[in-house]
Amino acid sequence: MKNVRNSLLVTILSGIYLFLQIPQNLSGQGLAADYLKGGIGDGNKLLSAYLKPLGHATGAGLNNGWYNTAETHKVLGFSVSLIMNASFVPSDDKSYNVTTLGLTQLSPVNPGQVTAPTLFGSSNSGAEMEIRVDDPALPGPDRNFQLTKFNAPKGTGLGFMPTPTLQGAIGLPKGTELMFRFLPKLNSNKPDLTIGLWGVGVKHDIKQWIPIVSKLPVDLAFMAAFTRLTTTTSLDLQPDANSVGTLPGGYNNQEMEFDVKALTTNLVFSKKILFFTPHVSVGYNFSKATFKLNGDYPIPTGVVASGADTGKKIYTNFANPISTEMNNINDFRVNVGFRLKFLVLGCFFADYTLAKYSTLTAGLGISFR
Repeated sequence: MKNVRNSLLVTILSGIYLFLQIPQNLSGQGLAADYLKGGIGDGNKLLSAYLKPLGHATGAGLNNGWYNTAETHKVLGFSVSLIMNASFVPSDDKSYNVTTLGLTQLSPVNPGQVTAPTLFGSSNSGAEMEIRVDDPALPGPDRNFQLTKFNAPKGTGLGFMPTPTLQGAIGLPKGTELMFRFLPKLNSNKPDLTIGLWGVGVKHDIKQWIPIVSKLPVDLAFMAAFTRLTTTTSLDLQPDANSVGTLPGGYNNQEMEFDVKALTTNLVFSKKILFFTPHVSVGYNFSKATFKLNGDYPIPTGVVASGADTGKKIYTNFANPISTEMNNINDFRVNVGFRLKFLVLGCFFADYTLAKYSTLTAGLGISFR
């Protein structure tokens, strides 16, 4: 039993580490810098495709781990749990085809290489992209030139999204339980990164209100819960040296913001057998994710055709260039799992949720019911 607890604790701590690495990966590999080279419109489309599974997987993770039994606490009974969710990205969301995005300026350098990984896809770089400009003011062969070129960013190769959380619950009258979760605000200086999480939920014993069912030796509850995760991280997209049109004060206010809101509702059944409590539930998930780039960004829009600055890139400055809402996933879910008590108050638990983004949950806790 001790080895199981230690292994689970190591798993949770490893998941917390991976959870912190995701936003640092976005900043560290110059994701926004590369995609914005393609302009605001195309950059928005590419970023949305690349980050699509991040919003879905995070929402799925936030909607899990809220319960490990249908039994509710007695008045002032309580529990505290450390939980790790791992939401698995389906194979069709690990890559995307750049030619299906409706790009207006960017195009693949090689028409035969049009696939790029999403954030959770292959750790190899994707299709090489370019913008070509035809400028009548330039002479002969220089008239059609490559304004910018970059490779679509690589994925993490991870394949799943870890979402850790600390959760508590307290019993209220009439078979009602108030649940709350919180992840202390985490800060990192490499890059400047801030992560915050909070959530609130309620679970109610509905068995007591149903004739005949109230006499059955099982627990039946309805629960609903909401969670919000907010992440901000600094960026550093700078223009090329000796360029034209840049801001005199520079570009030191760039920030990437990722926000996820998740809501889940479930009907939960469980049966306590001594120290072991299996449970099964059916429910529905709702989630919404938004991605923003705040601050000032230099975007290449042309090349000087004549004069002392001939050949230099022309930059146009854009403030807060991207604010996109990722396609939401609202779907049914089926969950099965168990809780095992040890040392009177201690327990560990695990469950699996079958959905579009299936999720494995494990945790440790103390409970006084």
